Amino acid sequence: SSSSSSLSSSPSRRKGFFRRLLSRRERYDYNDEDNLNQLWSALREAASVRLVDRITDYNNNNNAQKQQDSSNNINININNNINNNIDNNIDNINNIDNDTDSKSANPDALESVLKAIEDTCQYNPTSTPTTSEKLKGTWRQLFTSNRSGILSGNIRNFEGTLSMDITQVPSLSGGLGEYNASVSVEGNAFNPGGLFSRFDGTITAENPTSLGISIPNAEYQVLSTPIFLKTSKTGEKEATSLDIRFLDENYLIIQDERGSWTVFERAVK
Repeated sequence: SSSSSSLSSSPSRRKGFFRRLLSRRERYDYNDEDNLNQLWSALREAASVRLVDRITDYNNNNNAQKQQDSSNNINININNNINNNIDNNIDNINNIDNDTDSKSANPDALESVLKAIEDTCQYNPTSTPTTSEKLKGTWRQLFTSNRSGILSGNIRNFEGTLSMDITQVPSLSGGLGEYNASVSVEGNAFNPGGLFSRFDGTITAENPTSLGISIPNAEYQVLSTPIFLKTSKTGEKEATSLDIRFLDENYLIIQDERGSWTVFERAVK
């Protein structure tokens, strides 16, 4: 036993042990700030790619379902005199759209998107996004789990796409930010030109991660290409709070007071 004890504590063995220990520490030294930043950046990029893939699958699935539902409703009597009956036709479209929305909602696909959103938000690289200059620029809506209101890309419950241009970032000392935005809804048999709205408003920084944003009583146009038909008000005029959960050079993820998510991608100029 004494021989084995002296063998285990021999200088050569101790030297070999410490050499292995030091080489292992050198290989896995996560105290190195550059290595940590590279790792974090790689994880963030992977999460963003996964999120966009999930959103693309979800949108493709819903669009295919809506096309099928639309073809099933082809026998609906369309009033050709759309100029004189625009409100009635909008209500008819609204009823059809509400039906197709409920049919096209894929719970598994939606759950996959929401999970990918939460995963991505773990890697938020911006600690004070409400006052960050990265907030400036044009953002195009990729996904929203909220289908109520013009800030969700909707005009009278018609699903559209929101594009928001943030021109001035707010400050925590009370300085107002500014934005202008537009929503476009694709046309269909009832209204070939679709719906379109352009509006602007102000932004306040409630804290480093939360924004207060004004929602104007925006005008929207009902179009029948190429003839202009009608301008109406959305009926909205209020303010809401939004939490910025993720902001980098490419993506902006916000969550509203009801917990609904919206994902934006920076528009390429």
